Amino acid sequence: MNNDAPMYVSISFILIVGAVFFYLIFIFNDALKRDNSNQSSRKIRFFAIGLLAWFTLISFLAYHQFFLNVETHPQKIALIIAPPLVTVVSFILFYRKTSLFKSISLEKITYLQSFRLGIESVIFYGLLKAGLIPELMTLSGRNPDILVGISAPFIAFFYSRKIISSKVLLLWNIFSLLLLINIVTNAVLSIPTPFQMFGLDQPNVAVLHFPFILLPSFLVVTAFFGHLLSISRLLSHSID
Repeated sequence: MNNDAPMYVSISFILIVGAVFFYLIFIFNDALKRDNSNQSSRKIRFFAIGLLAWFTLISFLAYHQFFLNVETHPQKIALIIAPPLVTVVSFILFYRKTSLFKSISLEKITYLQSFRLGIESVIFYGLLKAGLIPELMTLSGRNPDILVGISAPFIAFFYSRKIISSKVLLLWNIFSLLLLINIVTNAVLSIPTPFQMFGLDQPNVAVLHFPFILLPSFLVVTAFFGHLLSISRLLSHSID
């Protein structure tokens, strides 16, 4: 797989990616059943096929070491995350007033954030031991993002049972989004580019390899999507 990560880390990561992808399909299928809009269904399939094609392309390029030369071509980093991020932000901007957007379950999209527990507790520590990421990207460094993964299922359950209010869910999403921005900033600034500021002794090179290229290009974008969607819905008082 073109990296020095232990096999269990690579396999665990692929399983997490697969679980998140299929759970996203489940969430959107559930929303489409509520919306009953054939037009929306076609557009969602277009988005899904486009994103899947992009993930396939980015994985192919990473497998063939396209992203390793970032010291002289730092713009390749933007190529990893910009297309899917623009896609999901566009979805929120163009769909936020539609019945489909309001049909997406806030409970399910909150459960989705649970995958961050596996990333922070298994993947990052495995990559740290393999020398592929700096310690600052873990809980023992400057990354408390595991709190989101731990709390997500409880927040989702309590919200679905109306034990907590929409305001609490909103605050949790804002707090979780800030934690996500924190780890993304530290991770990007730890990649060996001309702009590297952190992890000089042990840079973040894992995300330049397959399958870990899917961390920024899929999992991070998915987490952003979940928070941005939830915050937008909650601020507009369109609660499930």
